[in-house]
Amino acid sequence: MPCGLCSTFGADDARVAIDAGIPPMLIKNSTGELVPLVNLKGAFVDGLAGLSGKFVKEAYYDDEDPKRKPLDVEIAIILKEENKAFKVEKYEHSYPHCWRTDKPVLYYPLDSWFVKVSAFKKNMVELNKNINWKPTSTGTGRFGNWLENANDWNLSRSRFWGIPIPIWRSEDSADVVCIGSVEELKKEIAFSIKMGHMKVNPLENFQDNNYSKENYAFFDLHKSFVDKIVLSSKKGTPLYREKDLIDVWFDSGSMPFAQWHYPFENKEMIDEKKAFPADFIAEGVDQTRGIHSTFTCCERTTPTRIFSLRFCHRETLRGWEFQRSSNGEV
Repeated sequence: MPCGLCSTFGADDARVAIDAGIPPMLIKNSTGELVPLVNLKGAFVDGLAGLSGKFVKEAYYDDEDPKRKPLDVEIAIILKEENKAFKVEKYEHSYPHCWRTDKPVLYYPLDSWFVKVSAFKKNMVELNKNINWKPTSTGTGRFGNWLENANDWNLSRSRFWGIPIPIWRSEDSADVVCIGSVEELKKEIAFSIKMGHMKVNPLENFQDNNYSKENYAFFDLHKSFVDKIVLSSKKGTPLYREKDLIDVWFDSGSMPFAQWHYPFENKEMIDEKKAFPADFIAEGVDQTRGIHSTFTCCERTTPTRIFSLRFCHRETLRGWEFQRSSNGEV
């Protein structure tokens, strides 16, 4: 059976390729950074001779040109003319399409932020032994086995709604700032204004150490708001926010202490263990790699477990899956 191996697509492929010394399908851009051959618009990047700027799928073009050859056909012709093609033939096969636009989907290698779970995996396994699972078999079997083989956690998501990654970087990634609070963001914006990168501080009216609902009601920390904020390094280099969001399961894993607005408020509730660890969590068995894994991962940030008892149940309801297309119909 014929098979292919591409180190830039898939963890297993990457592992095998690294072990075999196979380089990734990447090229250097103008700044020397390794990038994929195709950009986010679906066109070949510069430096690929006559292929540069051409879309890899005919459906990506806005116009219809009967004289334009599909790119796979054009590449096949080039290989045949250079006597580098062993065999060229056409065949039909299934291919994933976007359920909103009905256009072909591209599998694309992206830079991501990871939590280095492998560095404290053994600690997570030990923490799991101190949790009273109901049924026990889920904790020792399904979840325990998953923990034993846990990989680093891909934390970033290319979406719109969610918690933005609070990291600002320079275009060359030499300067990085991680923001830990609204108060800190307000001060960094003020410094950016001083350095000439912003004109107005949208958090100017935010009152430090005022945790009332009103004090947080006049601004929005979603992507549409924070992506407009340009910060500055100490030497004056503009810093732009990472475009991705944090995996929503990070929200769930933070819940036991985030519900107390820790560490800004109620520190004694957590530090003195008055409300920590929580006593009970009930969640579906399907969340083995979801909420249960993130709770255990976030436990690593504390000296104790987050939950004393975890109860797993099975879903019994049946329903229909609805999908929304580009015209808004269900």
